[in-house]
Amino acid sequence: MNKNLLLVIVVFLITSCLPQLRNAKETVATVLEEEHYDPKGKGNYSGLFEYYVNGQKYTLLDQTFSGMIKGDKYKIAYDSLNPKDGSVILEEPLFEKNEIREKTIGMVLWVGKKSCSFSYNINAKKIEVEEGIYTKFQFYYKTTAKKHHELKPGALYWVEFSPSNPKRAIIYLDQPL
Repeated sequence: MNKNLLLVIVVFLITSCLPQLRNAKETVATVLEEEHYDPKGKGNYSGLFEYYVNGQKYTLLDQTFSGMIKGDKYKIAYDSLNPKDGSVILEEPLFEKNEIREKTIGMVLWVGKKSCSFSYNINAKKIEVEEGIYTKFQFYYKTTAKKHHELKPGALYWVEFSPSNPKRAIIYLDQPL
């Protein structure tokens, strides 16, 4: 079985079993680190996230996938009455409004039911980053998940990335070229 397909299946099973949050509100969570826990050689991934509610810092170890980068940001739903209870919304990676970012062209490499992988090229002459081709894995936004069957490997879309950490990137599947 294809490794990427297996990864998508595992993530779906994990996320579909998550409890529903009562009194849910949303905020932004930042990936502090990705941990790889492998007790039996099968490979389990967990992301350590940090988020703030009313000035109080919370951390959450969330079963997730291995495609995230330290510093990535996602929406997180949390229980407003008990903010330590939260769930990362992997379908909503984001850059905060005040974050500096650059735009480039990305190409879809692989298309799955809930996610895709893409590559993007950075020209270092324009900005001071490591030049090269980067690859990233991303879940579909809720608005594009219904249209995933229209995605094709080789299709081109706009990608934004962080010049301070060019591995942090988001492909905008609603912005084809």
